[in-house]
Amino acid sequence: MSHRTELSLPADEPVILVRRRFDAPPALVFRAWTDPELLRQWWLGPPGMVMTHCAIDPREGGAWRMEQMDPGGTQYAFFGEYLRFDPPRRIEQTFRMDMEGLRDEPLIVETITFAAAVDGTQVTARSQCPTIEARDAMAASGMEEGMNASFARLVDLLGEEQAATSFTIDRVFDAPVDLVWACFTQKRHVDVWMLPERFTLIEQDADVSVGGQWWSKMRDQADGAEWHVGGTYREVVENERLVFTHRWTHSPFGTSSEHLITVTFEDRHGRTHMRFAMSGLPDAQSRDGHREGWQQTLGHLEQHLASLRETAS
Repeated sequence: MSHRTELSLPADEPVILVRRRFDAPPALVFRAWTDPELLRQWWLGPPGMVMTHCAIDPREGGAWRMEQMDPGGTQYAFFGEYLRFDPPRRIEQTFRMDMEGLRDEPLIVETITFAAAVDGTQVTARSQCPTIEARDAMAASGMEEGMNASFARLVDLLGEEQAATSFTIDRVFDAPVDLVWACFTQKRHVDVWMLPERFTLIEQDADVSVGGQWWSKMRDQADGAEWHVGGTYREVVENERLVFTHRWTHSPFGTSSEHLITVTFEDRHGRTHMRFAMSGLPDAQSRDGHREGWQQTLGHLEQHLASLRETAS
């Protein structure tokens, strides 16, 4: 079901009110507002933006910070502190823009409530601005357009999360595309980073070509169990796109069905926007387990890229 975003500016107080209904339960909508992995995918504003940094300390007194880049390379940063954190019902937070000329502006206080509704969740966001003039300037800055674009992404994300058969991970690496591509396709790099936490590599290899095979054998340091995985490359477009199948051929839980992984690479003014998408998962438990493993693994890639930069400097 499609729902419309309602935005209002009361004439007698410096407040912006936003109301929107989403077809998902409050716990999931609240999580989409507070989980860095999900925020990276929808809290972006107009088309073409990417999240380059997202840090959340989800508790009262905890800080949050999000940094974005537009297609022209301009950076935007937003930060604040949680004044109240009451999952899955309410968030109160301060909001500031960390940009030249705006850092010393009076802060905005946002209150976001998540109320159960017959067909999902009613979200109400109230932004208390310092003055009516500041409120009107904020509303006239393209806020509504960016908000509608963000909510359209959020609708898609909530649908994906409820279907429980796929997930997406977005990262912007401080490295050029050709280096990130090499880290995905050259054995000397893959041997270093392509492992989740707690695992050690036994051996791995890959024929990175359409129809080529890849495989990896790992050992869990906790119990010594071996995990074997592999698949076939379906698309290989240098520095742009990798598509390959993924199937567990040996694990403590037996074998698995075949899943599909798509990785895209996009240049962002010398940095790389990578989008990792995995689909064909059987249920939420499998999705969440694979997502956690790949988050850890891509964290190792980020560390490897940092070490390569340090060695080159």
